[in-house]
Amino acid sequence: MLRVRVRVACAILLFASCGKSNGLQPSDDGGGKTVPPAATCAGSPVTAMEANSVDSISENVDTTCVSVVGYLPWKSGAAGDACTSPTDCAPVCVPCPSGAKHTLASWCDHGHCAAAGDVACMVLGSPLKSCGTAGGTGGANPPSATCTGAPIMNTEAKSADSISENVDTTCASVAGTLPWKMGTMGSACATPTDCSPVCVPCPNGTHHTLASWCSHGQCAAPGDVACMIQGTPGFASCSP
Repeated sequence: MLRVRVRVACAILLFASCGKSNGLQPSDDGGGKTVPPAATCAGSPVTAMEANSVDSISENVDTTCVSVVGYLPWKSGAAGDACTSPTDCAPVCVPCPSGAKHTLASWCDHGHCAAAGDVACMVLGSPLKSCGTAGGTGGANPPSATCTGAPIMNTEAKSADSISENVDTTCASVAGTLPWKMGTMGSACATPTDCSPVCVPCPNGTHHTLASWCSHGQCAAPGDVACMIQGTPGFASCSP
């Protein structure tokens, strides 16, 4: 699953370097991609009790989480640093409870970034869509659309979300991975996750992506989302 939001972030995402990283340093996979730090739970599973205190994203490709680096605007907060959201903290690649896949996660625990091992224990003890342990839309086939007009260039920063696994044409494997809401065409939105996503073809024709678009404060129609994906370069979710 590949996901990108049209915005600039730190090195632990995709771009230039950004200071400390939760006590662990990222490395390079040899292909130019940042390998996030990894951790396992050495204690007992714990449950995150605070709403909106955890971010977690997974692709089920390998155990490195490299394929999802850059999909959330994570910062470089180290263990113990003050935080107001989980993206203030550097993420860590940890195993899901099933052991079948890994997830890139961060935890703002009562106003402070959790240590890497604590994040791993939290993932084991908390219901998360990225690990398939939470309810919601995960596994369901989302609605699909194609572009019947001309491609559209999206020029608004942070107005589109797009995530892909290149598994099939349904996008079912990534449904529920992001906190998408149910905003319909024309509904007011502040972020793309306020809008219901749609499964649309990538420009390269090799795979599909689950995407949403908050266009000038309103959720775009499914067909317009499809045309936006066709006309907007730079989506990591549609990279070969």
